[in-house]
Amino acid sequence: MNEFQQLEVTELPGHKRDIIIVGAGPAGGTAAAHLASKGHQVLFLDRSWFPRDKACGDILLGDAIRAIDRLGLSEKVRQNGFPQTSITISSPAGIECEVNPRECFSIRRSTLDGLIAREAVRRGAEFARAKVQNLRVRDDGLVECHCDGLALPLVARTVVIATGANRDLLFRLGLAARSPVDGVALRYYVKSEIETQSLIFSYDPETVPGYRWLFPMGNGEYNIGCGIVTRDFRKANLRKILDDFVTSYPAAKDVIDAKIETAPPVGAGIRCSFKGVTGNPRIPALAIGDTAGATLPLTGEGIGKAMETGEDAAEVIHEAITADQLDLLCRFPDRMHSKYRKLYRQYEWSQRWLSDRRLNNLIAGRMSKSPWLRDAVAQIADQSVNPASIFSLQGIFRSISS
Repeated sequence: MNEFQQLEVTELPGHKRDIIIVGAGPAGGTAAAHLASKGHQVLFLDRSWFPRDKACGDILLGDAIRAIDRLGLSEKVRQNGFPQTSITISSPAGIECEVNPRECFSIRRSTLDGLIAREAVRRGAEFARAKVQNLRVRDDGLVECHCDGLALPLVARTVVIATGANRDLLFRLGLAARSPVDGVALRYYVKSEIETQSLIFSYDPETVPGYRWLFPMGNGEYNIGCGIVTRDFRKANLRKILDDFVTSYPAAKDVIDAKIETAPPVGAGIRCSFKGVTGNPRIPALAIGDTAGATLPLTGEGIGKAMETGEDAAEVIHEAITADQLDLLCRFPDRMHSKYRKLYRQYEWSQRWLSDRRLNNLIAGRMSKSPWLRDAVAQIADQSVNPASIFSLQGIFRSISS
């Protein structure tokens, strides 16, 4: 299903392209697909052959599903994904409630990224495996992309950086300062004889406002992990938090007690709220996805917004190349701030609410009694409601009467 032409960077015919995209995750793959559809010569690179694994919760919520629809991949994702009809939320005090999401799927990133990359190649983009060491802007304005194994650099009119939380290439271009990530996550896959049907979010006292999770992937497979997005995350022992989760939380313990096999844990950094990236009219490059800081606070969801930034970048790059005004790319960070600032502030506000264990427990208690509040939380997953209207005194008062 995910097979497509993959070249070693040394096998590429020629060295010059319109656009080079470094990183072939949801952000980079989406940008490649949309730019190729507009007739541009697009080369997107990844340091690994596909299929390849990535640290992720593997959950598609409303914004990701809509972006997948716009790529024309709905049917394939539904064929390869596992539909989720129930979400169980557990507060620090162990108060549990169940929410029914509008539409939600679990799908391995190795599968999803392959589907998107395959679609990009089908539309005319080229894919190559390459380890990019450096990017350099020449005097003539073109960007050199220096890769391991190449005597001469690749050259492009513009470069898109979609390397996850790693900002080394952005730093070398002068488009970002060195800065710590906003959080960290760790997950591993488990194959078990036990079948459960609910996504589990557990707000343990050690992790709030982050959470521990148990996500069914279908056929007895699970994604088990935890994520922390506080300033003190460096002090956290994620492996210990996970071990405590699978020995103390009943559903997770049942899965592990009946495990058939376990894959090694994989971790990653998280960047939120589009912080720390700038533009420069003399540097025809921009960042998307988690490199730009597209992960949402509160939920930690990053796939949907990564794909949206890929769409945004494709639109801006197409306009700049068509007008032969690549200096317009420097406005991209400001464009992202203008488009998403209000939404991310709402999620940051809601995350602060859940950081307080007493408020976290209060909200969980109200959710267990209020159909309105449970439906509102389902709409947060679908991104069809302002979360700050729920995680507020007004929301608490309304939940009492609804």
